Amino acid sequence: MSETVVKRVSVTFNDGLPVGTHGDFTYEKQKWIAVPVAKYNDITNVNDRLIAVLARGRSALTAWVGAHPEDAQRVLMILNTLAAMDTEELIRDKIRAYTQ
Repeated sequence: MSETVVKRVSVTFNDGLPVGTHGDFTYEKQKWIAVPVAKYNDITNVNDRLIAVLARGRSALTAWVGAHPEDAQRVLMILNTLAAMDTEELIRDKIRAYTQ
């Protein structure tokens, strides 16, 4: 585990779109944003729910095709659209974004 570093930096607080209330600052030539923990948790929870809804929707549509093969052509169009949003890839991307 890396060693904790304490630094003092100048933080500018904003409340504009698209992030709402947040602070921004520069650290080691990189722009950072800081948001309240509750906001961060809300963003994380929304992302998790979106991934779950996508996965459930895809499963439900796949089951529908099995039960109603006559609808396969129409449902396949929706499934092909959803295929562009691979939930496993989204989960990996989320983990990478949160841990890098």
